[in-house]
Amino acid sequence: KLGPTYNSVDELYDCPPHYDVFIAGSDQLWNPAQTYAIEPYFLTFDTGKGKKISYATSIGLTELTGKEKQDFKRWLSSFDALSVREKQAKELLDTFVGKDVTQVLDPTFLLCGEEWKELAVMPEINEDYILYFALMVNPCVLESCLNLSKASGKKLIVLNQCLTENADNEYLSVTDAGPREFLGYIYKANLVITDSFHGTVFSIIMQAHNFFTYILPGNQRGSRIEDLLETFDLGNHLLREVGQWKCESFLENLPDYGCINNIIESERQHSHDFLMKAITV
Repeated sequence: KLGPTYNSVDELYDCPPHYDVFIAGSDQLWNPAQTYAIEPYFLTFDTGKGKKISYATSIGLTELTGKEKQDFKRWLSSFDALSVREKQAKELLDTFVGKDVTQVLDPTFLLCGEEWKELAVMPEINEDYILYFALMVNPCVLESCLNLSKASGKKLIVLNQCLTENADNEYLSVTDAGPREFLGYIYKANLVITDSFHGTVFSIIMQAHNFFTYILPGNQRGSRIEDLLETFDLGNHLLREVGQWKCESFLENLPDYGCINNIIESERQHSHDFLMKAITV
C-alpha cells in the first residue's frame, strides 16, 4: 500500500505520515549548499512515534558553519540510529553530534553486480570503446578523452544529456540513455572516464574493464569520491591532473576485482547488519 503524497513541505508538516520506521538516505541529502530546504530530510515532520534511522546519508561537504552544526545537532537529536556514506562525514558529525555514527556503503552496493546486470540494457556496439560519462562536460577533459581515443584506436562515446555538438564526428554523443542503458554502457566499456560518484560506483559494481575518476579544481563535493575509492583501495584510479594523461597508464593499471569483491562482501555485510539492527532493535 502506497503512502500519502505531498505537493509541498507545508502539506507534509500539516499532515505527516504515520509509520513505525522512517529511514532517511542517501545522496547529498544533508548538504546545506542545496537550493532547497533540507530540514524535512532530517525527518523533523515526524510526531515522535516512529523510529528514525539514517542510512548512508551524505553531507557532500567536509565543513559546516557554526549555525549549520547547531541545526544538525538539534535535528539529529531524535534519531535512533545514525549512519553516513562517507568517512569524512562520520568524522565531521563525530565532533559535535554526541551520538554514535556508523559509516556504511552506498545503498546501490546492497545489490550485487549480477542483480544490476539483469536490469542493464546493453548497447549494440561490437567494438572496444571509451565511455566518457560526465555530470558537467569539461572541454579539457573531453579533449583528453579524444586524445586517448586516437592513441588507443578505441571509439569514444560521450554520455551526457546536454552535449550534442560533435565536430567532425570524433565521438558518438548519447543524450537519451536511461538508467538501464547507463548500466549497459558502463558494463561493456573498455575504459570509463567520469566525474560522477555513481558513475564510479557502478564502474566498480559492474566491474568495468577499467575506469578512472577525476575531480575538477574547485569541486567542494569531491570528498565522497575520494572516500569511495579509498574504501576499495582504488586511490590510483583518481585522476588529479586533468589533461596530462598517458594512454599506457589507462590500459595497464587495471582494477583487482578479486580484492575489490572481498571488500564489497565485507562492507555489504556490515551495512546490512547495521540496517537490520536499526530497524528491529
